[in-house]
Amino acid sequence: MIRSAAKNHAHVGVLTDPADYAAVLAELDATGGGLGDETRRRLAVKAFERTGRYDTAIHAWLSKHGVESGAEAESFPERLHLDLPRAQSLRYGENPHQGAALYGGFLDAVESLHGKELSFNNVVDAQAALSLILDFDPAEECTVAILKHNTPCGVGAGATPLAAWQAAVSTDPDSPFGGIIVANRPFDLALAQAVDEIFTEVLIAPDFAPDALEFLRKKKNRRLLRYRADRLVREVGLLHQHAAEDAAQVVTQRKPTEDELRALAFGWRVVKHVKSNAVVFAKSDRTVAIGGGQTSRVDAVHVAAAKAARVGNALAGSVVASDAFFPFPDGLEAAIATGATACVQPGGSARDAEVIAAADRLGIAMVFTGARHFRH
Repeated sequence: MIRSAAKNHAHVGVLTDPADYAAVLAELDATGGGLGDETRRRLAVKAFERTGRYDTAIHAWLSKHGVESGAEAESFPERLHLDLPRAQSLRYGENPHQGAALYGGFLDAVESLHGKELSFNNVVDAQAALSLILDFDPAEECTVAILKHNTPCGVGAGATPLAAWQAAVSTDPDSPFGGIIVANRPFDLALAQAVDEIFTEVLIAPDFAPDALEFLRKKKNRRLLRYRADRLVREVGLLHQHAAEDAAQVVTQRKPTEDELRALAFGWRVVKHVKSNAVVFAKSDRTVAIGGGQTSRVDAVHVAAAKAARVGNALAGSVVASDAFFPFPDGLEAAIATGATACVQPGGSARDAEVIAAADRLGIAMVFTGARHFRH
């Protein structure tokens, strides 16, 4: 009935939203019982939106549960219908000549406390930062991550926000300029004062202490965001995938030490947020070098090692995490040459046996997770 009325909107006004009742009644009173063309057209748009969502909900339920009794349900529907409200129009897109708008519930989970309206790039960076920080439980340790262009350039953990920041920034002291900083615990004044020493675009935390908020608000162009972890959901345009489930196993003769296991776990949580091809050198409480966005895995190792050497970070005693398998032993050998003592990687290469043999020959421990973490 709603759809039929909407099809006949040249002659019929159809109401589906109580928010429209008052305006429609006022127009009827003002015109002696008539509705203008624009009003009827606007109401028809809302009506088709409502019936469209209704049909989409039915389609999704039948696809998930099977049309017939005992029919196999589809993990992914043949057609994916997105129904996202426009949260706000943005000043421009990824570049100034592009228009953009934000859709979905991002602003329900992230509250702006200070600064200019978020840009397209701010939102994309913030989503990447939040996706990373949610992998670190605030009940365990305070964690701070620094991101540039949607990829981590340093992640650190510590007993206090300041200690976590100092660990994170030591990975690459140059890159945080103009970047995004996210914490899994509230910003305190000590962290705010340390971060204030460099220019940053966006600071994100579950909360800000009152004195830290007052201090950080002194710079008008700095954006401050408070997030609600319970409301955060990552929405990925037309791409949908199941979450990876890791089942790690030691594949070398030498098993990792307890310290190495903690470092491997830390590096593995970070590397899945670095653009592929990616490697992360880590210790138990911080990253020490990150190489990402390379066209070969061995190049990612060389980029990370070169940056570590430039900023004075010793890789001896670190571990290396790789987002996908080493296709040849050369990438692992290059990582070991820097001083790495253990490795975590998915495995799955046709040359896994050669890579494992290289690890055994060089005396390192290596863990296969069975789950790849490509990020493009």
